[in-house]
Amino acid sequence: MHYYGLTGGIGSGKSHVAELFAQRGIPIYIADAAARRLMQSDAALREALVAAFGAQTYVGGELNRPYLAERVFGQPAELARLNALVHPAVFRDG
Repeated sequence: MHYYGLTGGIGSGKSHVAELFAQRGIPIYIADAAARRLMQSDAALREALVAAFGAQTYVGGELNRPYLAERVFGQPAELARLNALVHPAVFRDG
């Protein structure tokens, strides 16, 4: 099986092209949505995120997205740390 990635800037038509593929029966995997789902539901990933970024990463069992964003955006090393945890989980899921 072959996999292809759609890349491009905001407003470049990625979603439109993905919709055209789906209409033709081509399976679509939306990595951003998968990452959000996995950060919420994958127990091993949750544990790794808490170990890396602290207990504040989840509040009331929900991913504390504003906290995590504040921790990683504008901080290249922290963003790389987050990606090193999330990307393998997304790869395994896909």
